[in-house]
Amino acid sequence: MSCAGEPASHRPVVLLMAGLGDGLDNLSGIQKTLSARYRVCSYDRLGEGESDAPTGPQTMDSTGKVLTAVLDGPRSK
Repeated sequence: MSCAGEPASHRPVVLLMAGLGDGLDNLSGIQKTLSARYRVCSYDRLGEGESDAPTGPQTMDSTGKVLTAVLDGPRSK
């Protein structure tokens, strides 16, 4: 996960997720533009970009749990 922009209680956090094998590095231009106004985080799902491969099939439930854990954990800039 890569985050940019200042957090603010009255503004949403924008979450960008690449797909089809692309990684969060392909979202850097959009992240930079949006971070002028919002807190923006780019995230590689398991098996995408530079993230680890999943240990088994991914479901909506398991994907949601992983994303929640990532959002609740330490953030990078």
